[in-house]
Amino acid sequence: MQFLPAPTYKPKSVTIDIVEKPQPQASHFKTPQNIVRDATIPDRLKAEDSQDPLRFLSEKTQRVKEQVRALQSGLTKNRGSRSVNSQEALPKSQAQTTGAGRRGIQQFLPGTKLIPKPTSEVDANESGASTFGNILDENVKVGSVTALNTDRYLYYSYFARAEELLRNEWEPQILQVYDYPPAELRGSSQRRFTTVLEVWFLPSGEYHSTHILKPSGVKAFDVAATESFRRVRMIPNPPRERIEADGLIRFKWSLTVEYNPKVLVRQTN
Repeated sequence: MQFLPAPTYKPKSVTIDIVEKPQPQASHFKTPQNIVRDATIPDRLKAEDSQDPLRFLSEKTQRVKEQVRALQSGLTKNRGSRSVNSQEALPKSQAQTTGAGRRGIQQFLPGTKLIPKPTSEVDANESGASTFGNILDENVKVGSVTALNTDRYLYYSYFARAEELLRNEWEPQILQVYDYPPAELRGSSQRRFTTVLEVWFLPSGEYHSTHILKPSGVKAFDVAATESFRRVRMIPNPPRERIEADGLIRFKWSLTVEYNPKVLVRQTN
């Protein structure tokens, strides 16, 4: 052994890759982009257009000087400005105030008159407070109108039709739950209940089935969500690009109920 050369040890090379995580820009959010209903705003609130990707998707690309949302809940609509009393009772059903009533799918079928689009300015002649129908984070302040930064979304018109049809069926069922709250709702400390669904449609737009991906925790709210799609029966002109290999169109929906019994008691007085 003494005649053998002394062993030499060559250290193995180690490669270390340093990957710097890019800092998110102010316009980027961790949550996925939301689809919001278009709300026509006065020109004085608009800002210069930008191509930066935004969180909200809607009918058109729009930039505003400051993002705000209306205080009242309901189908998104900006109305003439007036003072809003926080004690004021909310309308029992937005279907009663929009004039659409329960016409349902007939208003979207051929040969019928479509709902006219709003003008470039807020209609000051229409009485009532502005309303907003989406659930947003607290980073969007409350104001007298709804003004959001949005990017154009290819399938916006389909979801706008779906929202209006669905709301006419969903809100009356939720109001019934408010009138007779079940024990699981009365005993819950939770105030926001969200039902996440995957709804299947045929290429014609006809309703196929509903599948609950995440229950809200209150069965009555989950039943109202699934029953609303069944009652709608059809949402016309679905996007052909979304037809999957099995011939079905699948969309995920989340329906959120904010339950505040103190507000309800105050409104009945």
